[in-house]
Amino acid sequence: MGRPKPIAIPAGLTERIADLKFELLWRYPFWGHILAGVRLIWAPELPTLAATDGCERIWLNPRPLQQLDRQELGFVLMHELCHIVLDTLGREQGRDRRLWNQATDYAINRQVAHMPLRSEPDKPAWRSPSREIEGLGNCAPLFDPRFDHLAAEAIYDKLLKLQPVDGGGSPAKVYDEFGEALQADADHGGGIDLHVEPQGPQDRLTLERDEAIQRLKGAVERARQDDRHAVLPLGIDRRLYELDLPRVPWQALLQRYLLELGAANERSWARPHRRWLAEDVLVAGAVREHDGCVVVAVDTSGSMAQDQLLAVAAELAVLEQTFSDLWVVTADAKIHDVVAPGELRAFLARGKLRGGGGTDHRPVFEWIAQRGLRPALLVCCTDLRTALPRQGPDFPVLWLVLPDAYGERGPRPRFGEEIVVPLPNVTRHNLSHQVRASV
Repeated sequence: MGRPKPIAIPAGLTERIADLKFELLWRYPFWGHILAGVRLIWAPELPTLAATDGCERIWLNPRPLQQLDRQELGFVLMHELCHIVLDTLGREQGRDRRLWNQATDYAINRQVAHMPLRSEPDKPAWRSPSREIEGLGNCAPLFDPRFDHLAAEAIYDKLLKLQPVDGGGSPAKVYDEFGEALQADADHGGGIDLHVEPQGPQDRLTLERDEAIQRLKGAVERARQDDRHAVLPLGIDRRLYELDLPRVPWQALLQRYLLELGAANERSWARPHRRWLAEDVLVAGAVREHDGCVVVAVDTSGSMAQDQLLAVAAELAVLEQTFSDLWVVTADAKIHDVVAPGELRAFLARGKLRGGGGTDHRPVFEWIAQRGLRPALLVCCTDLRTALPRQGPDFPVLWLVLPDAYGERGPRPRFGEEIVVPLPNVTRHNLSHQVRASV
């Protein structure tokens, strides 16, 4: 059965959305090109502002959207685009759907809310529609400071501890561009959107997913042609690594992540920087709005190349200039070295990392707990061929992934963000070609 009745679009709403498309193409070309390739479908039957299939369609509820100003309307569109770009529906992987939908919304809302205005970087580009909206009631997009700097997978693990798994609610209904009814998931809260489960023959779904990947690749290429300084959020950079697209150097990704983490830092003469104090130079140290040090855990197991590890360790030495409370731990299946704040340069000067055995990251997390540390960030340098805790910690984790000589690595962890360190001077495609040619 087709859509039950014609759709009435409030005056001027179509033009406002068209204006936002042009603004995105002008100010944020990557997002503008993504939006240009997405099908927008009017859906007055929605109990939320919008919906998406996470691939190629975005449904918009016209009357509630008409009540939003430009920044709020942009927030809703960006939220839906992030679901598509980050492939959040494809990353569900058997998790409870309602909690996973909440986890992805928490991660995406934070990301959209922190997107800076291109002309005035100190101001946000978009604003969450957190208020009463006629026809929908109270719109309360999901935000929680406890989940800052966490990927959706880590947020999901925390939600599992905080609330029961009940699947909650009845499925909703939307109509595609041909007027055919599709089933959407039950409302997962927040008021922004519903997620429409992929439906249809598997070969068609595979084709749609492939087309979405091609649109993403095309948007990246066109955005970099339009603006060579275009900056993409960290989670999207990770997605580009997975798709083997042109990449941002891993050092730049690491610095971007750390700058975001340290953006709220203040400086205080009451807490001088330890590294410079050791050299009788008084430099104001960092004072966080949240307590916590930074811990770097270096995997020194037998599968890790020493020269690559030392190169990464040297790159990480820049952390000591930003974070005075920096701890470095080396470990394979057990802890070998603990480098206290202010001692990193002397440790690196040794030029030798102890280890060479099996790999297990659980001792690192146990060491952090035993010392009573609550890190602002844990950076793990590893090839991911390791054992991990069953649940993620209550602090952010950044995996600095070092593939082996063949570009191989262990499976993605269920918590934390990833930055992949590419093989030097050789692409994965060329290396695999060389390996095949030598067999």
